[in-house]
Amino acid sequence: MVEEEAVSRWGTILLLLLAGSVAAALYFFEPGLQSLRPASAKRTRLIEIDPMELKGLRITSGSEFVELTRQADGWSVGPAPEDRADAGRVGELLMTIADLTIHDTIPAAEIRSEKDLKRFGLSNPRNHVETVGSDPVKMSFGKEAVGEGRIYAQVAGDNSVYVVPNPMEDTTLLSKQGLRDRRLTRYGATRIDKLIVRRANGELEIQRTPKGWDLIRPLRAAADTETVSDLLNGLLGAEIQSFTSDSKSTPPGPDQTDCTEVVFFPDDVGEPERLWLREDTDADGNPVTMVNYPARASTFVLDAGYARLASVTPGQVRSRKLLHLNLDTVDMIRVEDGGATVALWRRENALWKRDETGETTSSDEVSATVSRLLNESVAEYQPATQDALQNAQIHDGGLAVFFDAIASENTPEAVAGRHPVSQLKIGAVETQGTFAQVNQDPEICRIPSAAVQQFLDWATSTGTEPPEEQAAP
Repeated sequence: MVEEEAVSRWGTILLLLLAGSVAAALYFFEPGLQSLRPASAKRTRLIEIDPMELKGLRITSGSEFVELTRQADGWSVGPAPEDRADAGRVGELLMTIADLTIHDTIPAAEIRSEKDLKRFGLSNPRNHVETVGSDPVKMSFGKEAVGEGRIYAQVAGDNSVYVVPNPMEDTTLLSKQGLRDRRLTRYGATRIDKLIVRRANGELEIQRTPKGWDLIRPLRAAADTETVSDLLNGLLGAEIQSFTSDSKSTPPGPDQTDCTEVVFFPDDVGEPERLWLREDTDADGNPVTMVNYPARASTFVLDAGYARLASVTPGQVRSRKLLHLNLDTVDMIRVEDGGATVALWRRENALWKRDETGETTSSDEVSATVSRLLNESVAEYQPATQDALQNAQIHDGGLAVFFDAIASENTPEAVAGRHPVSQLKIGAVETQGTFAQVNQDPEICRIPSAAVQQFLDWATSTGTEPPEEQAAP
């Protein structure tokens, strides 16, 4: 009987020791084990937020503090200096925060002391995300939990601990540098009305007009729309390499003679914005472009090619098209030589009719024939000096093409009658090319003689068949 009591007593002791060991293991090692505790059926996410309703986020990641603020035209990232945030990165962060799915829950009843929180890294956490809005919520993040990309987290006012996806894994998503917009400006070509590039050797100015882009300085001429669009998109949409300068010199500015100033006029901003740039080298001696952008209160490092882009010349942006003309505004095409009219074409409804012969042709044919001449690419420009005009045999009373509009009645804008739309003075048609002067432009331009000859052959030819209604039966 005594032996049975002894066995029973030792069995009880062994059971107590075993239970204590299990309790100790759970106490010390539970944060590192995969819990089998199911998440609450009523709550699947750490917080319930609508990213579209948030006014901002405050992020503490270790020693770094970042504040995101929703603006009328996007997001800003701070604190000072405040800068424009990358909308795509901010959207990614907001969705990450809104989609923190709960994988496991340690109920508040099991969090008995500060030591319990310390085991989860939540007694004095260094990582926090706080929403800004009508119902702000603060989340704290502790140690990594078992399971790929998972972490322990708490919500202010809730003593439970949750296992959720780790939003801190992508450190750039929570840092100011990672959230700053790497696109130099927020504008593209379609948003700009005027561009000025100032440099030591002069200024380049282009301006949008109802007909397209015009080169204003250093000379007035039509600009090529595609070239201007590429230039604007390249200058304004360039990608920033880094936000901190490795240059050993001071940032470029208005007081420095080796700087280029880029002034652009957005269509929705009262005042223009400016960029100052200079060719430079980084700490390793590699060529870069330093860009000072006051609107973002920052100096950026860009690719060396950016400075070359800003060195664009008038010849690179001007249109090489001989004459910009909307033929729909023209009612009469007149060819003169020696002061006499040699061919006169008039628009008559859907046809064009020649005065001298009575022949007619379709508007489509006239448009195609005239466009081949007007769209011809200019091979060379020369100042329209007296010597140049004389050498090209361009003069008043010489060979010329006039495009006129006819007003049938008086209007507030114009009186009835003929109104010049544009004119083209043509020089000697030679093998190496023909020079022409558009209106009273201060330049003459050389185009292939074949284009001039084919137009003159069509306009002045007398071998065309008579109109069908006048043909003999």
